[in-house]
Amino acid sequence: MQMPMEPNTSSDQRLVIHAREILAKIERGEDVEYDGVIIEGDLIMFQGFHL
Repeated sequence: MQMPMEPNTSSDQRLVIHAREILAKIERGEDVEYDGVIIEGDLIMFQGFHL
């Protein structure tokens, strides 16, 4: 049985941003704007959330 191959991401040169970094900026009231990046991790927000 042949296993599915993982996509080859070694050629993907996009910047990786950790979700916790984005959430921390939001918590501090900073603007967050990224274009064409990979967000790693869970980006879950709740009304009135705290880190």
